[in-house]
Amino acid sequence: MRRPRDHRRTKRPILRRRRLSIGPERLESRIVLDGQTGVAAEIAVESTNSAADTNADAATRIATFESDESLRQYLLDSAVARYRDQFGQPATWWAYPMYYSERVAAVADAGISLDSANLSYQGTNIQVAGVDEGDLVKTDGEFLYIANADKISIIDARSTDDLKIAAELDNADWISDLFVSGDRLTVISTHYGLTPQLGLAIDVWSPIASEPNTLVRVYDIADRTSPALVSETSLDGSVVTTRRIDDRVYLVLNDYLNFPQPNVLCDGEVAPPPARISLWSDYWPAPAEPTGKGCVYESEADYVSRVGGSISDLALPRFDVKDAAGDVIVEGSLLDATDLYQPLADEVWNLTSIVTFDVGQSVPQPETAVATFTTATSTVYMSADNVYLIDAQYLSDGASTAIQKFNLDSETGGVTLVATGSVPGTTINQFAVDEYAGYLRVATSEGWGEERSNNLFVLGQDGEALTTVGSITDIAPGESIFAVRFMGEEAYLVTFRFVDPLFTIDLSEPTDPVVVGELKIPGFSNYLHPVGEGLLVGLGRDGETFASDPQVSLFDVVNPSDPQRIDQVVLSGMGASWSEAFSNHHAVSYFAESGILVFPMQTYGPWVELDGQFQNRMENEFWVLQVAPGADDPLRLLGSIQHDSRPMRAIRIGDVLLTVSEDLVRANRLTDPTVLIDELHYGRIAQDDFYTLPRGVEQLTLSVLANDAIPSDATIVSVDQPASRAQVTIAADGKSLTYSRPLFSNDMFADTFTYTIESGGRTSTATVTIYLQPEPTPDENQPYNDRFRVEPGSTKNRLEVLANDFPGVEFVQAPQVTEVSTPDAGGTVAVSDDGQAVVYTPAEDFVGTETFTYTVDGGASATVVVVVGRPSPVIGVDVKVVDANGLPVNDVKTGDEIWVEVHVEDLRNSPEGVFAAYVNLQYDPERATPSGRIEYGSEFANARRGSETQTGRFDSVGASADFTATQGKQLLFRMPFTAATSGELRFDVTPVEDSPASEMLVFGMNSAIDPEAVRVTSAPLDIRNGFHNRDRRTDTDGDGEVSAIDALMVINELNRTGSRRLRGVAVRVAEAEAESSVSPMVDVNNDEFVSPIDALLIINELNARAAAAGESGGESTVTAASGLATSLKSSSLSSTLATHGDLRRASPSVVVDEVSPSVAWVASDQLGGVGASDGEAERFALSGANGMDWHAAADEFFAGLERLTD
Repeated sequence: MRRPRDHRRTKRPILRRRRLSIGPERLESRIVLDGQTGVAAEIAVESTNSAADTNADAATRIATFESDESLRQYLLDSAVARYRDQFGQPATWWAYPMYYSERVAAVADAGISLDSANLSYQGTNIQVAGVDEGDLVKTDGEFLYIANADKISIIDARSTDDLKIAAELDNADWISDLFVSGDRLTVISTHYGLTPQLGLAIDVWSPIASEPNTLVRVYDIADRTSPALVSETSLDGSVVTTRRIDDRVYLVLNDYLNFPQPNVLCDGEVAPPPARISLWSDYWPAPAEPTGKGCVYESEADYVSRVGGSISDLALPRFDVKDAAGDVIVEGSLLDATDLYQPLADEVWNLTSIVTFDVGQSVPQPETAVATFTTATSTVYMSADNVYLIDAQYLSDGASTAIQKFNLDSETGGVTLVATGSVPGTTINQFAVDEYAGYLRVATSEGWGEERSNNLFVLGQDGEALTTVGSITDIAPGESIFAVRFMGEEAYLVTFRFVDPLFTIDLSEPTDPVVVGELKIPGFSNYLHPVGEGLLVGLGRDGETFASDPQVSLFDVVNPSDPQRIDQVVLSGMGASWSEAFSNHHAVSYFAESGILVFPMQTYGPWVELDGQFQNRMENEFWVLQVAPGADDPLRLLGSIQHDSRPMRAIRIGDVLLTVSEDLVRANRLTDPTVLIDELHYGRIAQDDFYTLPRGVEQLTLSVLANDAIPSDATIVSVDQPASRAQVTIAADGKSLTYSRPLFSNDMFADTFTYTIESGGRTSTATVTIYLQPEPTPDENQPYNDRFRVEPGSTKNRLEVLANDFPGVEFVQAPQVTEVSTPDAGGTVAVSDDGQAVVYTPAEDFVGTETFTYTVDGGASATVVVVVGRPSPVIGVDVKVVDANGLPVNDVKTGDEIWVEVHVEDLRNSPEGVFAAYVNLQYDPERATPSGRIEYGSEFANARRGSETQTGRFDSVGASADFTATQGKQLLFRMPFTAATSGELRFDVTPVEDSPASEMLVFGMNSAIDPEAVRVTSAPLDIRNGFHNRDRRTDTDGDGEVSAIDALMVINELNRTGSRRLRGVAVRVAEAEAESSVSPMVDVNNDEFVSPIDALLIINELNARAAAAGESGGESTVTAASGLATSLKSSSLSSTLATHGDLRRASPSVVVDEVSPSVAWVASDQLGGVGASDGEAERFALSGANGMDWHAAADEFFAGLERLTD
């Protein structure tokens, strides 16, 4: 979008990346390891110049595209580069882009400021004073504005003892953010559209297509009882985050560059798309149609000719604006060339846009828009003057964070990129970023497992570069950042592995940040919140796992060098609980003037029997605590406020605490939550119902109010009769319904109707679904209708049409199929030779649904429906592997702890009804072992189950929700594992199929989903040997040097345990930490054994290096060998020799120069594989014994070892 501003025009820069290395001269102190001591990790504090090199050369000159033509050419070049390997190549498959949500999950951005300067009320938590953040609940001190899925409720709270619904707004899309500014209500929601793009090559690495749109609706709420829509803007892309300063709303959007795919040409003509079963089938991989003979992708020249002139319109985001009447008044491209900054790296195909709205205008619409190329911005920090895009980048040499700083023009709403930079590692959330006194402070974590470390960087702007002026690196090695809080000239970091260190950091001198204090306590905090001068509250858990009891800690940080926990409240017995406050700061409320802290908690209740099934219901509540420094109990639990549905937010109006859940608002006394002032049910009253009408039952009483969240005065006022002409009547008391079986029910699978209830002047409608079990017919030869599925192109499929007919009827002579009708889509069908089935062949190249009838002797007939091809997916299941911080991983070490998360998504266009999902989780037990309990997602509250029926398989893991699924992916469950042995591992899931009551379901406990209608994405994982230093194999202690200490590491390990096979749990990381002389990298030759060979390889390298340096190699090598011999002689040599047979079978190739007291053992360069077996011809060179095979070499090795230790 065009606006007057000065674009700096420079040539396109090149981004360079360099890993930061820390030399000894940068350390405040260093502990030297000798043979008797272990290594102690030190925190390295770097000066101004030492860390600046990290990103000085990553800073680049900033420029937008100079013209539409230069932008068009860049996009075309990028598209050609993406598909270059496919142009002109054979095409044997069609693949349809799977549906993919680009919306980044809400990050845990925590804050301390009020969303209003008016202290008579306080809304939800924000990070920076004066910068409001979009949330699901807002208040202006008189009214509440609540977004719940697809509806907005305005609650009149001017009299908190008489809460009322002022107005309700329906919204067909998923609402993510609300803002209230004067008499304007801004509603931001996401709409997931479907734009099929057919003909995509399955062997192309390409982004999965999606069409998320962001909708911005602005309402005039001068009359709170009658909101009026002012404008509606639709923008391509999905919301990362939103902010508001005064009347100006800022949206940060991600939008993938979806370049058009190459056409598929068959015999010189563009191939038509396959026949569609439904719109969703366009997003499901399917076999090629036609078969692929003579089919190729179009040439590069044809592709350029076809899309070159329009690629800007096809690839860049667009928008349109509608007025109050719904008429489009503005539409077009969201970005001009001069709005888009040139990329700072190659093959970065995501656009992050910053769009501003002045919602105070008569017809609000995009005011300005700029965009930059990113990998996919997930975190945003915004102050009153600047906005920072935080872009995690995972490269081959490690992860880093790219930072782009934009300046905000408060007069025009303009946003200008002014500086860029980069730091090692990634941030946990927006609280890891803070701007203060002209500097940007960033806390990151980098590495994995034992190699993980944490850093804090201070960046200053130098021209167009954000350069590091001061830093602290290697904070708490092996641990992960769980929470960060910047407060002026101080910062507080919580890291965690087995204990919870709270670090206090002095930032008063930006060029010389210093860790001044540390407190180690059990458990961990996910979130830190200041509650007064020198006081912090930490919310987290009191144990070592995510299933430990929740706790609230009060820290005294008045003396930063000596932080203390002065009080603690543990919610005992609530390990099976979860709080949104652990991951979303908006769920935490602290009212400073009264010292009241409030946060939600959901806890799995006890198992109870309900309708013959054992279920555990979710307990929903808000916990209220009093923070009173100086009191005997500075942190005191005042009580909890119960709700029936998921707790959302807590706000304050005057001295009244208002807690909001998905259906209810409760007003309680702020300082005494046990006193209820008023409550209002604002959510949906009537919930959909599902029943089954069994065989032989003609009438069914339906207690449809049992699952409805309603007051006692609610009654059923009307019923819309079902189309089947079944009779539904209302009971005299208006509390239930009676359903009578319709005629011809055997021809029906299910019957539906709606009913309406009334309560307190409000009405609500819900749908009832009745699943009909077929009735026996008077004619015993009456068959039932059938449904089958076959593959496209298959022939002579035998369909057992009589298998479901005549249940319980005994015949002297079995019924026969006598004739069949002609299929209605060109297929062929005939009666089988035995008369018990039909044989069906679909038409060539047909994909879709075909029907025909068959007749049995006696003249009765039934209908057969055949689905040719795959069904439309209705459930998506995604498996991913993450670390303890929830960050995706695909490469870990043996011994590392990982979490397997299973996410499910209701893929139907109009989700409704119960959403349940049960899967079987499968994995290789040789590669990974479970290390904890299954944790279920908060969206899934009921009927949790799952057990390990056999090693490597968990059966029927899942849960159900008692409400319609939220649009988008939902966490079904997560489970911790320990990486056991090196190799490739894949976590797979399959839908449960063992019984109708535990099938993967979306709309009822008796309606199973076809497993083929489930889209599954599994999670691969590469496990490398954690006991082997793959950067330098002989550096066992990982200090970057090879010395005798490294050999002693192996010797100490042999003395402690003897030779043995290393498995993922054999040398625990905890042992390595508790006993610093034990190194986890003792497997020098990477054969998953620890043996004398590993120590001798290090000594050989030292001897060779000493000889090359002109030292008296003979004496020095003998000395080293003698030390080794003495150590081995004092160890359990018999245990070492006893494993000789195992070592022979598993050790890799070894070349032995000489078997003598000098012990000059030389290993080949190709170490790490499986040694030769008895029959293999693999051979090794020995001085004076050429041609000796591995077994002979091994025998000679151990003979020499025995001579050496005699």
